[in-house]
Amino acid sequence: MQSERFEYGGDFEGRVKLPAEVVNAARESVGNDYTIGVRMLGEEFTKEGNTLLQSSRIARRLASLGVDYISVSAGERFEDADPPLENSPPFAGTGCSGYRMSPRWWNPDGVQVYLADGIRRAVRQAGYEVPVVCAGKVRMPDLAEKILEEEKADVIGMARTLFADPDWPVKAREGRADEIVKCAACGYCSEADEKYETVVCIEWPKGALSAPSPWLLAPPCKAACPAGLDIRSYIDLAAQGEYEKALAVIEEKIPFPASVGRVCPHPCEAKCNRGSYDQPIAINGLKRFLVDTVMERRGNKKIEPFPRTRDERVAVIGSGPAGMTAAFEAGPVPGGMLALGIPEYRLPGKLVQAEIDVIERYGVEIRLNSPVGDGGTSFGSLWELGFKAIVVAIGAHKSVSPGIEGEGLAGVHHGVSFLKAVNLGTSPGTGQKVVVVGGGNVAVDAARTVHRMGAQEVTIVYRRSSDEMPAYADEIEAAMAEGVRIVYLASPVQVTEKDGRAAGLRCVRTELGAPDKDGRRAAVPVKGTEFEIAADCVILAVGEVPDAGFFTSAGFSMNIQQHTQWTGQEGIFACGDVVTGPATVIEAIAAGHRAAMGVHKYLRGESLDYGITPPVMIPVEDVEVERFKKRERQKMPCLDVPARAGNFEEVEVGFTEVMASREAERCFQCGMFPNKDKNAG
Repeated sequence: MQSERFEYGGDFEGRVKLPAEVVNAARESVGNDYTIGVRMLGEEFTKEGNTLLQSSRIARRLASLGVDYISVSAGERFEDADPPLENSPPFAGTGCSGYRMSPRWWNPDGVQVYLADGIRRAVRQAGYEVPVVCAGKVRMPDLAEKILEEEKADVIGMARTLFADPDWPVKAREGRADEIVKCAACGYCSEADEKYETVVCIEWPKGALSAPSPWLLAPPCKAACPAGLDIRSYIDLAAQGEYEKALAVIEEKIPFPASVGRVCPHPCEAKCNRGSYDQPIAINGLKRFLVDTVMERRGNKKIEPFPRTRDERVAVIGSGPAGMTAAFEAGPVPGGMLALGIPEYRLPGKLVQAEIDVIERYGVEIRLNSPVGDGGTSFGSLWELGFKAIVVAIGAHKSVSPGIEGEGLAGVHHGVSFLKAVNLGTSPGTGQKVVVVGGGNVAVDAARTVHRMGAQEVTIVYRRSSDEMPAYADEIEAAMAEGVRIVYLASPVQVTEKDGRAAGLRCVRTELGAPDKDGRRAAVPVKGTEFEIAADCVILAVGEVPDAGFFTSAGFSMNIQQHTQWTGQEGIFACGDVVTGPATVIEAIAAGHRAAMGVHKYLRGESLDYGITPPVMIPVEDVEVERFKKRERQKMPCLDVPARAGNFEEVEVGFTEVMASREAERCFQCGMFPNKDKNAG
């Protein structure tokens, strides 16, 4: 009886006996005309279960029996392991059956690849070439390719991955990996199977029996980002300390990551699901930390230019964030408004130049002091120079005039021109009293700049109320903290004069009326309320527009197709502020991406008439928020206000590594912790 008890199981021969008998019986039944494979656990993660060493011995025995492949998985349930701490997701090697397949204990992706690697090496060392299939949260094409290149497996096994997104192979083949709906490894499908219920993925719409096609499910942060940045992935990598990989995700979409990490208005944060729980993730602060940390560690990293695979040349007129690919630049420095229109205390010029240097080292040619149009290279001659497509990205640098008396007096400057002069080191004197007209970021930047240049009294005059002021709220708050005064509901009437120079600004009080054509309430002057503010210098920052003269000289008008940035003229595309008017850096970058895709398709003779599938956003109701504790958002450290006086030192200091780690851990990783009760009933 004792020998019968251990006929199967127990020692090695007992454990290998049953699978060997099954393989032999199957081969005897079907012969050599059918493929026979084995699915085995590389590690069972349970007391007295097989270890990788024991599984390797079993794999070698099965290989000797002539199996055609070995698929390696891992144990799941951890019935004899301690449960995770309260409100804490499980992690590798622990857990319990109620929490199996959780992404946090699987992190990072491919956490079980080592099992397939161990089995493969064992059978190869024994002289067998049987293919080994790996599994274990291989969710993205780049990881799958890396596993194969490093010969850790011969085949990538996919089950839940394809169940979550049946379009996975198509998206991978077409380079649309960022559209893949990632399997959350939540086990919802497996649990349905075990209950003899219809098996569906929890990510599918309620009641659906199959996934939509095409299928794009996005966290609200990514959906809100104009450039479609995969924010969830780079925050997850940041939490793991994988800073290089995290920055690589950012650089896939953003050629100026250090700049964007400082000046982006972060619309992603306004949509962050964490905001309905406590406070949104400090996404831009994390982005800046990653860029600064990696750039410091990289040093002067060698960069190989992108290989040139086609003969066509493309001319990009303008080297700002929208046009930085290959550029004709009218100004003396590249970077457009990044380099010339944003003060040093917000965005140090050396950082912009460092990012431009990297772009040039990748093989982009930038021709400075090379205007196109009046006084420069004619637009038509670009075709004669051999360019096959042209992208117009000249920005919106022409200041709007408020049309008031005295604009031409000495001491009166336009906002963008003034900021450019300061950044180029040719700024005019401002005197002790400065009045800035406008309510946008240029106005606030100008006010904070002249304060640093020594002006004692700086006043912003804005015609609407504080609620309508379009400048970033944190910039307005910083300006006021530094001593800038803001006069709301006042409109300029005249720049007053003394000895041929500006002496003050005469204004009239306003009240808000009906909405104007843009949907904003009109500023209506109130009769009899005029007043004057003394000023040695008046800066007019009421807006910027594209230079219409450029298009007149080029001989065409624009009718932009938004998803390709095509102008309707053969081979000519346009993007950025020249199309939209003044917008954000991230919006300009997004437009540059669209133009690049348009040019790509045009040069290949493909149709420009294609649609873009909008993503389905993941609502907070679909997140198992009970997994998380309320945590305070990390606040960006800044220079003390007295330390900012008289200099252009960067005001925001940046997160420490501990702060970044704490902030990254706050992320819900929307879609990766699905609420399993959402489809109940």
